[in-house]
Amino acid sequence: MDKCAVFIKNWQMQCCGNPFSVGDSVEWLAGKFDEPWTYHKDVEAVDYFYEHHSSEWEKLFKVIGRVTKITACYGILTPDPNGPTEANHIRTPGIMQPVTKADGWDEDIGEQELDAYIVCLEDARIAPAKKSEVTFC
Repeated sequence: MDKCAVFIKNWQMQCCGNPFSVGDSVEWLAGKFDEPWTYHKDVEAVDYFYEHHSSEWEKLFKVIGRVTKITACYGILTPDPNGPTEANHIRTPGIMQPVTKADGWDEDIGEQELDAYIVCLEDARIAPAKKSEVTFC
């Protein structure tokens, strides 16, 4: 695979991620979506999602590539009408902001909070993760 896109939730980045910038080479553990998934109509469909908390190492991949584009995805947290309790919330996607670096702590834009990043990689290499490569936070 020459190119791919990876979805990274802000809390995963805050907990276990290392800051990165456009042009950096990265190596991440990731799960794979069954079909390319679209977070928002204005950004690329994503193939993989950064995963550093799953105990199912057999379902993870090692994704290696060079960062060519980062989109910070913002949204508004609203109660989930289908949630079992009032504490359940969903983030409604809103502003999609191109950025040159990511650390999981981007400033809010008005009432919209950082939800995730969509990261485009070139020169991508994907391989099944080996158990010895998988470390969990």
